[in-house]
Amino acid sequence: MLAEFGLGCSGCAVNKSETIEQGAAAHGLRVQPILAALAQARLSGFVPAIAAEDRTPARRAPGAFAGRAKIAHVVPVMSGKGGVGKSLVTAMLAIGLRRKNLRVGILDADITGPSIPKLFGLHTPMAIEPDPYHKTDQGKPQPLMVPRRRAALSRSSAPTC
Repeated sequence: MLAEFGLGCSGCAVNKSETIEQGAAAHGLRVQPILAALAQARLSGFVPAIAAEDRTPARRAPGAFAGRAKIAHVVPVMSGKGGVGKSLVTAMLAIGLRRKNLRVGILDADITGPSIPKLFGLHTPMAIEPDPYHKTDQGKPQPLMVPRRRAALSRSSAPTC
């Protein structure tokens, strides 16, 4: 029945982990018509007719998803087999693009281990600093995630064998 309201999309977590209120808010829908339809369906056993205005998402606030529009290209690196070098290809591709002065981000969805942070020598969480080169529409610096480097071991604190 949630599909009648536009809440049954495959990428949506409403049917899995979100509440109806969270899903309605994420899709810009009013929650009251959804709850009323659920109550009516529970009593009658049938999904009632849904009014068009209840299926149409309300307009989002200006700029609500403005950041998504700035992503120009997405390059998926994937394989059904493990151990074929997906993380290495991703890291090398990101380095090459960055060397061409392009802004690059990596979304590592590897559930078996943190390959990307290891490839880049990261051992601590990322720090968030103001980006000196990019400003928001309000003129403020955009947040920029930057790696924190481990302090180099001094000779006196280095382990000896």
